[in-house]
Amino acid sequence: MTIYFISFPTSNQYMKHDWKITVIMILIFLITQLVGLNIISQYIDIEQTSETGKTVTKYQDIDAIIGRPEIENESFSFIPIVVAVLVGTFLILLIAKYKLFKVWNVWFFLAILIGLAYAFHPYIAKLLRSVSLGAPRTTIGVTLIVAGVLAYLKTKKKNVLIHNITEIFIYGGIAALFINIINITAAIILLLLISVYDAYAVWKSKHMIKLAEFQAETKLFAGLFIPKGKIKDMSKMSLKVQKKSTKKLSTGYAVLGGGDIAFPLLFTGAVLKYTNSYPAAIIIALFATIALGTLLFLSKKGKFYPAMPFISAGCFVGYAVTLLF
Repeated sequence: MTIYFISFPTSNQYMKHDWKITVIMILIFLITQLVGLNIISQYIDIEQTSETGKTVTKYQDIDAIIGRPEIENESFSFIPIVVAVLVGTFLILLIAKYKLFKVWNVWFFLAILIGLAYAFHPYIAKLLRSVSLGAPRTTIGVTLIVAGVLAYLKTKKKNVLIHNITEIFIYGGIAALFINIINITAAIILLLLISVYDAYAVWKSKHMIKLAEFQAETKLFAGLFIPKGKIKDMSKMSLKVQKKSTKKLSTGYAVLGGGDIAFPLLFTGAVLKYTNSYPAAIIIALFATIALGTLLFLSKKGKFYPAMPFISAGCFVGYAVTLLF
């Protein structure tokens, strides 16, 4: 999963985007965090987990189709996650280098399918049980059909509204996929490592910028896409980078990478499952949102910024606040 934050020029030199784009992105980020916490709570028995200190999961039936990872010591779960991020980034860079657009399309579709399947499965199961149609095969079948249709629309239609609405649910599903193996300690270490990596990838190696350019070329973004104006068709967007001096973008939209949404959600989810405190998790989500908003309002146009260092700082401040009460 890519992790990047891209700044696009506006008429205001001292602000990334105009205030409408900024407010919309902040609100969608917060909504995604809150929706994600609700999805996570469907898969974890929060009360038993907080009492016993051992993760108790629910809805294992979907694991038979897709499969959630398992690990004995949750404190070291950040290792396979970081390795997966590095390997995934390397593979996508190869795909981008050799212009393997069909491979990326399939990869993107499958990732969306899995994220949406995990996001919707508990709710579909409850709905079908309410009408006496809750057999496991039926439930999983309906889940995959719903997720498949939405994944198809997202990858083929490239509509801004469909893209961002599905993004609200995808990261809750992805977090639910990994929340069973991660605890607070691992989540803290994960945020620290990803923040350092994000800063290096954007400011030093700049390979996240290359990934952003590749995704713009394929018209398939892993993250929020907020256009300036009334653009509805993502197939009309373009990302042009000046080759001289500093790299600046000449487009009218903003993108927040999927990792910038998923990783703080893993942290708030870990806090939720071990403290059984929704207020604590929501407070952390609010501070992460404030941190993102601060970055959006204070950073300059036409420049690239890694969002994870700022969002992680917000998560840590929020967590510190919860420990005071």
